[in-house]
Amino acid sequence: MTVSTSILDYLGEGTHADRPAAPPIGAGGIAIYYETDTTSAFLWDTAGAAWVAVGGGGGSAAAWIFKSGTYTASASDLIAADTSAGAFTITLPATPAAGATVRIADYLQNFDVHALTVDPNGLKINGLTQNLVLTEAGTDMQFVYQNAGNGWGASGGVAPRVGTYFDPASSTLMTFFSQWRGASALKGAYDNVSALTKNGFRSSGKLYFEFKLLTASPVPGIAQASTPTEIGGTNYGMGSDTTSWGFNTGSAGIHYNNSSIASGSSYFGANDVLGVAVDFSGTLTVYLNNSTWATVSGQTFGAVGPGVTLASNTGSDSVLLCTRAAQCAYSPPAGYSYWDS
Repeated sequence: MTVSTSILDYLGEGTHADRPAAPPIGAGGIAIYYETDTTSAFLWDTAGAAWVAVGGGGGSAAAWIFKSGTYTASASDLIAADTSAGAFTITLPATPAAGATVRIADYLQNFDVHALTVDPNGLKINGLTQNLVLTEAGTDMQFVYQNAGNGWGASGGVAPRVGTYFDPASSTLMTFFSQWRGASALKGAYDNVSALTKNGFRSSGKLYFEFKLLTASPVPGIAQASTPTEIGGTNYGMGSDTTSWGFNTGSAGIHYNNSSIASGSSYFGANDVLGVAVDFSGTLTVYLNNSTWATVSGQTFGAVGPGVTLASNTGSDSVLLCTRAAQCAYSPPAGYSYWDS
């Protein structure tokens, strides 16, 4: 990265990764940074304490375009999306160059009423070949194209990253929030992921959410917030201790305290959807593709949230999570509400 201060208070040039979080200028200072890998220039907004993209031909601020219906984006688009009249889809560019960017913002705060779908146009978003559905009011997402393997990197704003690989060596929690989120094992024979949803861990009511298995071997379930799920010895994770309940395809049942407490009607595997209904008075029911799979009663749950044990040394074991109506495959059972209603 090269830096000059001969004309401005700060003039920087380098890659996007090298751009400083804030320039070393005082109050009222002027700073510009040029990204050599994205060929974009940014002006420091001292009032907003943020870098703002600027256009060419005189340095005026890049113009936002306003969209309220289906649209295919071009590289460098700044899209102010309006879903007040209904949900729609924005499709990302089909043949982006490395470093191409698209930014999408919910400028009228309506994504929680009508969702916006981002279609990767045959490519990927954070390594997953699937649409990203934005359902959080005030979302402001930046998409940066990396390569064919990773596709578009999505980050920023209200909505969290989607499809982030979970590394148990550096974190104990995967944030899923309120739509399908992907988690994949990277290390060891068994890795646990706890999911912190929009409304957090729950402890009362009759609530429903769904897992979709992308591969055959994950062990999804629910886990208490206060105690990490056990791994080690003969214990495989979800359902191996008294603080979690696991739905194990290899044993076709619900496991608790490392033993089976309810038998499932059949095995399940890749592409199956498991609906999980938790009645905090003590009943847990699991549905396989919308049909009752197993039920157990007389349980004491405490504060729990969705969780999964991923069994893989190759990073290929994956599961998706849905906690609200806009993304779930099925409706809750009678008397139940979505986990993140």
